[in-house]
Amino acid sequence: MDQCMVDVTDIGQVEVSDTVTLFGDGSDGAPTMEEVAGWLGTIAHEVTCGVGRRVPRVYLKGGEVMGVRDCLNPA
Repeated sequence: MDQCMVDVTDIGQVEVSDTVTLFGDGSDGAPTMEEVAGWLGTIAHEVTCGVGRRVPRVYLKGGEVMGVRDCLNPA
């Protein structure tokens, strides 16, 4: 299964189609891979490998989008 639910009850004004960052570098409040792995009792690599192909990848460098990989909608 490659689906999950995220509880946004306490976040405030959240609407359908809002962008959600599940993993980040920690600078904007999004948890790092290491934090998520700690919650799950595993290592960051296992968390990364668990994200299915249906989830597009957005690659950032210095806050700038360097590339996007979407296996279901290739450009």
